[in-house]
Amino acid sequence: MRTSSARLFSARRRARRRLRLCAALLFAAGLLLILCALRAARGLQEAVAPAGPGALVEAEPLSQADWPTGCESVSAVMALRWAGAEITVDEFIGLYLPCAPLDWDGYRYTGPDPAKCFVGSPYESKGSYGCFAPVIAAAMQRAAPEGWTALDLTGTDLEELARLYLQRGIPVVIWATMEMRPVAEGTRWIIGDTGEEFVWPAGEHCLLLVGEDGGDYLLNDPRAGATVRYSKELVAARYEELGRQAVAMEKVL
Repeated sequence: MRTSSARLFSARRRARRRLRLCAALLFAAGLLLILCALRAARGLQEAVAPAGPGALVEAEPLSQADWPTGCESVSAVMALRWAGAEITVDEFIGLYLPCAPLDWDGYRYTGPDPAKCFVGSPYESKGSYGCFAPVIAAAMQRAAPEGWTALDLTGTDLEELARLYLQRGIPVVIWATMEMRPVAEGTRWIIGDTGEEFVWPAGEHCLLLVGEDGGDYLLNDPRAGATVRYSKELVAARYEELGRQAVAMEKVL
């Protein structure tokens, strides 16, 4: 009887050990699955997110759908909102953007210098063109929230802009072209206060540079109303064709 009881006790003890071992193995397997899932999720995140210096700046993309020639104003408002300004595109145009039309005298156009005011109206496509960095920089300065200033960075190399601004998390308004197509000769007019002939760069476009990812730049494109990407080489070529024009908001120390 004692021998049978001892054998029974021993068998039960072995069974309990097997159960504990199975539970430990199941726990280890579950932990391994969790770790693998976390690693996979992290790998997916790394694959989607921009890599390297100047990762994506969080600036809300805006569409120029209501402003056919308003890419400069929309890009400016994206940068201003990033800096904390509570402003709409209509407010920026109505309160801060100087505009003047072209005049036709029967055989030629006479109009303003696009470095001094917007030519036409951002609300119109016909007879409207745009403006250059000095105009937008001055308008952004007037609209800037307290503690911020707008810098006209015209002439700065695009790689240097990425290094000096994107790598510090600051987006940059830049001039390029629609869909990064080559610049063509557009409308000609005589600048009224100088008498010089001016040729509009057809296809001119303004975007907000918000990041870089490997060999690409990431830009908030008002025409798309979204963040788009183009090769750095292509963006740099169009940026050069438009005279290396750029504006950025900077915190005042």
